[in-house]
Amino acid sequence: MPAGREQLGDNAVMGLQKLLVVASLGICLASGAASAQQAKVWRIGFIDSAARSESLDALRQGMRDLGYVEGRNIQYEVRHAGGKFDVLPELAADLVKRKVDVIVTGGTPATRAARHATNDIPIVMVFTGDPVETGLVASFARPGANVTGISNVNVEINPKRVDLLLKALPKVARVGALLNSANPTYSTNRASLEGAARKAKITLHVVTAEAEADFEGAFAKLGRLNVRALIVQTDSLYISHAAKIAKLATNARLPIMGPRELVTEGGLMSYQPNRVATYRRAATYVDRIFKGGRPAEMPVELPTKFDLTLNLKAAKALGISLPRDLVSLADEVIQ
Repeated sequence: MPAGREQLGDNAVMGLQKLLVVASLGICLASGAASAQQAKVWRIGFIDSAARSESLDALRQGMRDLGYVEGRNIQYEVRHAGGKFDVLPELAADLVKRKVDVIVTGGTPATRAARHATNDIPIVMVFTGDPVETGLVASFARPGANVTGISNVNVEINPKRVDLLLKALPKVARVGALLNSANPTYSTNRASLEGAARKAKITLHVVTAEAEADFEGAFAKLGRLNVRALIVQTDSLYISHAAKIAKLATNARLPIMGPRELVTEGGLMSYQPNRVATYRRAATYVDRIFKGGRPAEMPVELPTKFDLTLNLKAAKALGISLPRDLVSLADEVIQ
């Protein structure tokens, strides 16, 4: 072989060897990057205004459905306020200090505490009131900051609660409403209930309770007002003390329309978003954030599944015969 061709052949071999080395290095780097990505353990901070294991269990199941395995690629930092709103800022600050990757919040007070604690860590809210009205987001379509998630807009739920209560008790003309004036959604809740009462042509009396110590006084006032049924706001304080409120209502012989937790303790009925479905849906927001999604650009959603729960045992104790068509509508009937 002529010398020129031999030299050319050697150069080709050397060039091929270099290409193989570069390709091999690229594969190693890609493999290393993939391994690093697989080794990432995401940390979710969970803060709830009340203490509901059902909510956290549903979120965990939602994350498992998306391929996350606790202890392998995901961990949870869990904080419960037990209905004590004043401890929420401290709980939120602790999660920020621990540098979690995302914070999932249950209820408006917990979401506000987290929002005040950080402008950087993404926040996925669940079961909040109107997030625009309370200043948590700029709009439903474009939240605009580090908060997004699923809102429980009570202004739309309250008219349905009034309607269902009157289906159960068609002769009732005076209804009480127990609201927490310390809750950021108090004004919008009250306005929507009063609007629904006017439309239904019933008299609505609002009483407030901001702490457990206020409950007995609130029920005493309801007695003086001679109301014949009671709507209880979905509020972390009331949920945390559901047994006490249900007992006070039973003693006063007041049928309750309120959170499901009150119905399981002896209240008459509940209409609210399905908690399990809503928290499982929240997991998809967390997953999108882990994959690079920005909360500012992730539209806030509304619940899609609602549950009507009836307590027939409570109805019997109160001497109420619930209409068959109402019972047939129920998603859950407590015998």
